[in-house]
Amino acid sequence: MKKGSTGAARATVPVRWLLLLVVVGPMLLASIIVSVLAWFDVRSALAESTDRLFAETSRTIEDRLEFFLASARSAEIFDAQAFHTGDVDMKDRRGMEAHLLAVLRANPEISSAYVGSPEGGLIDAGREGPGGGEYLIETSVSAAGAVAAGRFVKYAIDASGLKSGILQTVPFFDSRTRPWFKNAVERGGSSWTDIFPLATGQDSAISSSSPVYGTDGQLMAVVSVDLFLSQIREFVRRIDTDEGGTSFIVDGKGLLVVSPTDESVFAHVDSAGGGRRLRAAESADPRVAGAARAFFAATKPGATHVGFRAGRLRLLALAAALPEPAGLGWRIVTVYPESVFFGSLDRTRNDSIVSVSIAVLLLCLFSILLTGYIAAKARDFSSFADAVAEGRWEDSTSLRAFPIMEIEDFRLDLVRMKERLRTTFGDLREEIDRRRRSEAALDASRREKELLLHEVHHRIKNNMHSMMSMLAMQAQASDDERIRTALRDAEDRIGSMMLLYDKLYRSESVSRADAAVYLGDIADLIDSQNRHRPSVVLRRTLCPFTLDASVLMPLGIAANELVSNAYKHAFPEGRGGTVDLGFSVDGGEALLAVQDDGMGMDDPTVEHGFGMSVVEGVAAQLGGRFAVISGQGTRFELRFPVEGRIAGRTAPGAIPSPL
Repeated sequence: MKKGSTGAARATVPVRWLLLLVVVGPMLLASIIVSVLAWFDVRSALAESTDRLFAETSRTIEDRLEFFLASARSAEIFDAQAFHTGDVDMKDRRGMEAHLLAVLRANPEISSAYVGSPEGGLIDAGREGPGGGEYLIETSVSAAGAVAAGRFVKYAIDASGLKSGILQTVPFFDSRTRPWFKNAVERGGSSWTDIFPLATGQDSAISSSSPVYGTDGQLMAVVSVDLFLSQIREFVRRIDTDEGGTSFIVDGKGLLVVSPTDESVFAHVDSAGGGRRLRAAESADPRVAGAARAFFAATKPGATHVGFRAGRLRLLALAAALPEPAGLGWRIVTVYPESVFFGSLDRTRNDSIVSVSIAVLLLCLFSILLTGYIAAKARDFSSFADAVAEGRWEDSTSLRAFPIMEIEDFRLDLVRMKERLRTTFGDLREEIDRRRRSEAALDASRREKELLLHEVHHRIKNNMHSMMSMLAMQAQASDDERIRTALRDAEDRIGSMMLLYDKLYRSESVSRADAAVYLGDIADLIDSQNRHRPSVVLRRTLCPFTLDASVLMPLGIAANELVSNAYKHAFPEGRGGTVDLGFSVDGGEALLAVQDDGMGMDDPTVEHGFGMSVVEGVAAQLGGRFAVISGQGTRFELRFPVEGRIAGRTAPGAIPSPL
């Protein structure tokens, strides 16, 4: 008990017990929380492990399947190019067989490579399966010498590609009736077929095919590549499922694509070569059927995780969509027994609780020892503080060194407190002197700022050049004319801005430039971009006048839009003419005028495209107004005030008068 100045008794708590409460209390609370939540933590960790295992299995199948499908597309494109270059001809049956056999042997992932003729004929080089024998298929030859619909003969071949015997014949075959042929012709480009049974009856397959057209627009052939589903099934089976798991593939309609068993994906095949596909829920494998039914019954649309039972076995399934650009809409489904992940859950939970309890006890013991030591040091610090409060600075030597870094730093801070207080005002005076000297030095640094701004302009110009290059490359790579046009327009706009930064970088002032020089450079750039149109002449009437960069930038954008618009729309079908670009300043107002003697505009009040919107936005930004005058040609005028924003002088010059 300790008495205060009033003599009343006041209860106190030793710092040692307070430290024990602060350190040990949270530990005990944490042990209780860990004991209660251990089950949930372990289950969450196992759930993450489950997701990771499912994802790795699906990704392995996905990577292999994408490679498999890409091989088919590559072989198909190679065949189509051979027709365009004249390396193959449907009338040269032997040459076609040799070409297709070479494609087959160069791509072990594909099952067969074949070509269908407009007359319904077929030439095919294929293999019976992974590691199986090779074969050639051909149909009858028409009177014109090209393969045509008719008798279908499948030949065995030796290693040199020579026919060694007939394997199968079909009385009549017409490639034009096959899905791979019809899909390619109807879509006019490369496409995947639905899964179909082969005419030979040995397997089911999926085809990637493309039509090949001549320069006259007539169909030359349809090239196609087959992938046997049995080949896809083999690499799905090879995925590591030592823990009793399995994988299968379904399409977006729930129809079976690949089963882990040998069952056919067709429930029935008719005489016409078609048939009803087997739904995954109809699979003979209970794991496949159960997973398919569980996904179908899932309450959440598009669910990717489901749990279900197959007999007494509890299983988990994960579905992952095969990403585009395959365009097939397939989903890879992986199934594992739940016991793989949660069989050791109880043991893990109990081990966790025991481990945490032991750790808490050890921490309590260590905390008791540590807090006793710290409490003794705290008493020393209290005695030192009392001495400082009484002005006995020399008693600082009574504090001994402490092995804990933070507490030792605190001890040293207390020791230095007297010296710091004594020197505080001296330090403040020195700081004031340093600041005065720094302010004086700011006037030694003004040139450095100018150089820095030059460097900034230089870097911005270089970055813009890089962006222009990327836009140009992207425009060249695009097949869509609208996209190419938009990218080129963006490139031109950036080019006009880059010209300004180049001028600012090279000028004495980094914030102003001559509008006449800048607009002239933009005109030169547009003129050079339209060298293919020598019949259009770009004339310039530009008065020198210095403008701030914040005005020049939007002004250059507007000039670029208006002149480029005149080239694009005023002179259609190769028509010639003149475009006049003018700039002047009169009475505190600047005028940017672009006039052409082209076809004119039907109604200048009608809303125009993006370019005109840009110019109208520039007019608003500059606090000016924009007008369009149409007659014998079109004239665009952008007027905006210049007083209080710039410095310069107008030189003599004329702007063409309005129409």
